[in-house]
Amino acid sequence: MTHGYPGQQAPGYPQTGPQPMPGGHPGQPYPPQQPGFPPGPGPHTGGHPAPGPHTGQQPAVPGPPPGLPAPGQSGPVATGPWAERAAKPASFLRLVAVEFRKLVGTRSDKIVLAFSPVFLVGVLCLIILPQYYLRSASDQIMPNLLGVQLGQLLLFVAVIKLIAGEWQYKSVQPTLLVQPSRLRYLLAQASVLVGVWLLATLVTFIAGPLLVKTRTAMNLQSNWLGMRPGWTLGVIALATALVLLSAMVIGTLIPNTAAAITVFFVAVPLLTFARAGLPEVIGMIYPLEAAYAMAGLGVGAVQTIVSVLVWVGLLVFGALVVSRRDAG
Repeated sequence: MTHGYPGQQAPGYPQTGPQPMPGGHPGQPYPPQQPGFPPGPGPHTGGHPAPGPHTGQQPAVPGPPPGLPAPGQSGPVATGPWAERAAKPASFLRLVAVEFRKLVGTRSDKIVLAFSPVFLVGVLCLIILPQYYLRSASDQIMPNLLGVQLGQLLLFVAVIKLIAGEWQYKSVQPTLLVQPSRLRYLLAQASVLVGVWLLATLVTFIAGPLLVKTRTAMNLQSNWLGMRPGWTLGVIALATALVLLSAMVIGTLIPNTAAAITVFFVAVPLLTFARAGLPEVIGMIYPLEAAYAMAGLGVGAVQTIVSVLVWVGLLVFGALVVSRRDAG
């Protein structure tokens, strides 16, 4: 018999003593089986357990519990009638109602809107009643045009606050979260402004010609506006729409309430007096040049066409700016 080193089993003899675990340390025996537990899967080999017999079918994957998000979703799945109503987009009439509530949302807005007709009538009285030369229809419609430009300034303050204030104070965020379409938002806002235009036109059409009638009776002159009510209404409606257009342009391009109101209060009266001195030049950028042309007080067709193109182009550009403006 050949002897080896101490601790080494001689060849040809059976192995005795503790055996090493596969993948473990030498001399470490298998752990004894605990009573009451099922037998283990066998010796640990460092890999995965052997798969069972192949049946040709994929193992069933359990779905998520009720109320938890499915794979790929970021929150719990809401169910119920209220969730269905919340998933539906807001109707256009509701958007218009929301924009109208924004127009009269604060106490100061209500005060400004309530005082606007009084201010308009007061300005018309100051402009029309001192007039003595009211012999022609153009002479009688001219004070009404000045009343539209100066008497409606207070009304359009609320309009500018509605347009520019939403972006300054980020109050547009809830509206765009309910419905992300900027086009529907702009159309709803425009619908409210159409209502403002109709109201301002109605008040001016009632108060202005009535004051002209009173003054012409005092002057023993003919009341031409009373003889041409359709033309009078058209001139007043067009002038009011053009002043509103200028307010919308300033409100969309300057997303700051104080700055937009300041520019509006300075630009509209300044352009009015500047046109009186340089009608051929200022008429091209004057927002009411088309109304002046309809009233028979225009400078020429070129000034009228250029003025309309300039302000309509500015409105389209402002709408594009709003459609891409960050609401965050």
